[in-house]
Amino acid sequence: MILCIYNNNEMRDSMDYIDTYKSCLESCTKCLDASRDISVSLFERLEPSLLKQGANIMKDCEDICEITLKLLERKSNYSKQICSICADICNECLNTHTLRSSYHFQKHINTFEDCEEDCRKYYQSYND
Repeated sequence: MILCIYNNNEMRDSMDYIDTYKSCLESCTKCLDASRDISVSLFERLEPSLLKQGANIMKDCEDICEITLKLLERKSNYSKQICSICADICNECLNTHTLRSSYHFQKHINTFEDCEEDCRKYYQSYND
């Protein structure tokens, strides 16, 4: 049996990190699902104004969330950097005007906001 002894600050910091890590995993999972849903809806409805710009950024978001999840799950040394990139792409989704006018995007807007916020928190907790 291995016994780890932490002082109060180390334990709190460790628990904060674990909470941030779990929130990031959960948010990326939801964002991945939302990105897939929106991509499908763009193609099903063939909304031409949304298709080119919206589909590209949604595919970027889908891909980065999937990669971020994989790196987080195996606790890669690159998870910090990938979370920063994931947050940037989620932010771009949130600021893509053509997406914001889509019903399917509006339905998931909080998911993208949460993913951006949680990935940034994870990135910052790694730098503390």
